[in-house]
Amino acid sequence: MLKTTLQTKTVGTLLIEKRKERDLEIKDVSLAIKIRSEYLLALEEGKYNVFRSEVYLIGFLKNYAKFLGIDTEKILAMYRRENERKYLGEDSIITKPSNTKLNLILTPNKIVTILAGLAVLLVLIYLGSYVGKVLKKPVISLSSPIVIEQEGEGIYKTDATFIELTGLAEIGSKLTINDQELKLNNFEKFSKEFNLEKGLNTFTIKAENQFGRSAIITLVVTKEESVVTVTPTPIPLAISVSMEIIKKDTNIIVLVDGEKKTDRIYKVGSFLEFTAFKSFELKTANVTSVSFKLNGSTETINQDTVWEIINGEIVKK
Repeated sequence: MLKTTLQTKTVGTLLIEKRKERDLEIKDVSLAIKIRSEYLLALEEGKYNVFRSEVYLIGFLKNYAKFLGIDTEKILAMYRRENERKYLGEDSIITKPSNTKLNLILTPNKIVTILAGLAVLLVLIYLGSYVGKVLKKPVISLSSPIVIEQEGEGIYKTDATFIELTGLAEIGSKLTINDQELKLNNFEKFSKEFNLEKGLNTFTIKAENQFGRSAIITLVVTKEESVVTVTPTPIPLAISVSMEIIKKDTNIIVLVDGEKKTDRIYKVGSFLEFTAFKSFELKTANVTSVSFKLNGSTETINQDTVWEIINGEIVKK
């Protein structure tokens, strides 16, 4: 007996390889694409039973692969091959042919019995599938501005004038947001912008299948007033900063006049500009990945660098 095993790169090993090439931790990816760390780890470890449905799994897999620069069609093909191998078994057994001859004689009675059995099996499979579809609720999830799973509730605060709702809904279901129907156009992903009123804004996202079963997500968004900083006129002096992210993606934290302006991971090629009238503080772990200019001149930075305007001069601390 000869036993052979076909070994190929898995979805998980490819994700881990690409993530480590970019020197990213799981928590960095989770923060950037707003997918919980346990789901990212499940994709890397091949624990697909963690996900409630394949539609939900595929949506997260596409977002993770796209963020790492992996072709989504390629990784979905790898995922399908993995499922096929698990279904058929990892090992293929090849045995030498035996000299023993097996005579199989099909009589009319046997043929009728086999066909009848197949017909009954097909009917049972069809009925089971139909009943399952009737009883099952449609799949729905929200991935932005926050992650909400099937039939969940969430709270979000912002000072923006509008919000974009992005998520997944089962193909074939009727999708509405606050009773406004959205067309899925044969794709499971949906995205829609809404203007925000001051105070509480409630969004009811509902997916209903052809059998009347529905799943609902509720998101309550609080629109806060943006803080307006009044600056005296004329402006005697300002700290004008420009930054470009080079080499690799990095996390940037910026405080302008004591107010946090950003705290997120920026991709290579990103360009940022800020103007401060009192103080400017920059925090980053990867100083070599940031090309920094202060009032048009290139400046060296540390992991935590502060500039202040003192007595009409810009002082680096």
